[in-house]
Amino acid sequence: MTKQSRLITDKQLMFSVFCFLQASPLFQSLLFSYTAQESWLAIIPAAVGGLLGLLPIIYLYNKNRGRELSGILRNILGQKAGTVFAYIYLLYFFIRVCATVSRFSGFLSTNMLPQTPIIVITGILMISCLMSASRGGENLCGMAFLFAAMLLFYVIISVPLLTESLEINNLLPVFTLNKGTYTKAVVTAIAEPFANLMIFLELFDENESREELTQGYYKKSKLGKALVLGYMLSAGLIIFAVFRDNAVFGEFSKNVTAISFQAARLISVGEVLSRLELIYAILFVTTVFFRVSLSLYCLSKLLANTAERGGSTRFVLPFGMLVWCVSLVLFSSNSEMKEWSYVSMPFYVWIFELLIPLGLVLICAVKGLMGRNCNATEHLSKLKFNKDGKVLYYGTLIVSGVLLTVIFFCFFVFNYQIPGPLAPAKWLAEKVVQLFVR
Repeated sequence: MTKQSRLITDKQLMFSVFCFLQASPLFQSLLFSYTAQESWLAIIPAAVGGLLGLLPIIYLYNKNRGRELSGILRNILGQKAGTVFAYIYLLYFFIRVCATVSRFSGFLSTNMLPQTPIIVITGILMISCLMSASRGGENLCGMAFLFAAMLLFYVIISVPLLTESLEINNLLPVFTLNKGTYTKAVVTAIAEPFANLMIFLELFDENESREELTQGYYKKSKLGKALVLGYMLSAGLIIFAVFRDNAVFGEFSKNVTAISFQAARLISVGEVLSRLELIYAILFVTTVFFRVSLSLYCLSKLLANTAERGGSTRFVLPFGMLVWCVSLVLFSSNSEMKEWSYVSMPFYVWIFELLIPLGLVLICAVKGLMGRNCNATEHLSKLKFNKDGKVLYYGTLIVSGVLLTVIFFCFFVFNYQIPGPLAPAKWLAEKVVQLFVR
């Protein structure tokens, strides 16, 4: 196999982003619980906000070509601070993949396999993901196109099959809720599913643009375009699904769990073509499989690079076993899962997926290192702003101010509960104790 064939192409990365974001269909239950039949009003600005949150990730890649996440953090923040932040991100990604597995098992045990123990459901998933993740990122991303094609085909054919259940009037009335409710819905929708792509920085050093660097020449990369296209395609499909589900259930959307799955149950063509919710469930399992597999690989690679132990897949098995065990005790009940999803998850996702990347961009801009090394150890007095540096500096300050204003109004003015700073550590410690007590 040649070196070029082992690299992740831009097209593979585009479809990987698409499938990764599609593995969060249960977010609709969170969104609809706030805005019911008006959810389509909230999902559109959330998609735009998520797209803006993707821009700092693209910038960090362009200014740190050939580096993965830990290398980017060390290059910008210095060796010690960068290593600390790399380990913090490792814990953050680990908790998110555990939550994904836990919600997946809850969905299947509630809607598809009520008699099957959760440990069996998660066990089958984790064994499959371990086998896939151990083969490397290029093999995982190579499967994304097939998964994306199946998803697109299902969503497109579901609309004509649901014609009898679709009512445009179910999208009305609108603007009946207060501003705080809309703000909470948008913030939650940005956090899940749109702000999920920071982990992809761990794959960028395997992109085909790396071949250009190793051969001694620098060419403008199309990776940013691939990320944006993959995001827009996935966001468009999510918006389309929200419109469809709102048109089917209307004001009752607020009381329906796993709403896309329930919409698929309504499809019946002459009592011959029915039970299409099974197809939806299979596609959901497929996307979760892809997301968990890719997350395990990125976790293993991040730890290997941060600890400088080498071997991108050497920690896949330990992380898989940890994710399996922690996901079993992560949430003691559905109510606890919903509380975490409503309160803790959006707050920390905004910090790790939006504010910290913006802070990293701001450091590069302040030092005026446009197109050069962003190392934080160079003294500020020796640096000068160029025109692009000033634009980026003030632009980043404005965007950061807007994000902080949104967080202030959402979490303080609109009484959106903020978890305490030690809540994640305390919560994780309790789960570890429960794991051994059980």
